[in-house]
Amino acid sequence: MKYPNIKNVAAASHLPAAGETHGNGFKKNLQDKDWTNINSFLVDEDYAENMEVALIAGKFFTAEHGKSNSNFVVINEEALKVLHYNTPMDAIGEEIIYQADSSRKAIIGVVKDYNHSQLFSTIAPLALMFDQDQVRLLQVRYTGSHEDAIKTVEKAWRFVHPNLKVDHRHIEAEIKLFYSTIFGDVVNILGVIALLAIMISCLGLLGMATYTIETRMKES
Repeated sequence: MKYPNIKNVAAASHLPAAGETHGNGFKKNLQDKDWTNINSFLVDEDYAENMEVALIAGKFFTAEHGKSNSNFVVINEEALKVLHYNTPMDAIGEEIIYQADSSRKAIIGVVKDYNHSQLFSTIAPLALMFDQDQVRLLQVRYTGSHEDAIKTVEKAWRFVHPNLKVDHRHIEAEIKLFYSTIFGDVVNILGVIALLAIMISCLGLLGMATYTIETRMKES
């Protein structure tokens, strides 16, 4: 079913964090002593196009491969570094071991680093993996107004899940809310601190002026 104001739909879902590292372990081979911690996202074949992620080597997941895409992994430039590959092309075709299930995944692509977390965080190593059974999020790109897009999404959702209400959120609004909450509180706190500093400075100046006046009155 085609909808004129929907440009593209992609699936994505963040994998559960391992311990406190918020990532997952990977090894180039079983002889390596330690696991390399890399953040991971579950995506589908449309994710790169939908998020405008630039591919710098290899290829991305394709619909033709179906569930066999789960045997592959796409990494970013930071992951390339921590896995100690010299160039993106050196990594293509190499296998890495995924700690969660001990499976071997062939690296089929390397994408340019992009912000996949808070914008004030350092870009971390990232592995994009494919698992349709665990995807819990759809990303929709649209044309026209937000209101028309919501109507279209709800119409399409009713066709797929008529008894389940869709929970939709506008990502730009979510980002603005997140950062306004964080930085809004910071600005308020800094404002209070600045006001207290000014008041203390004024009290100090008042004290010095009072002392000077009293001293001169005694001298006279």
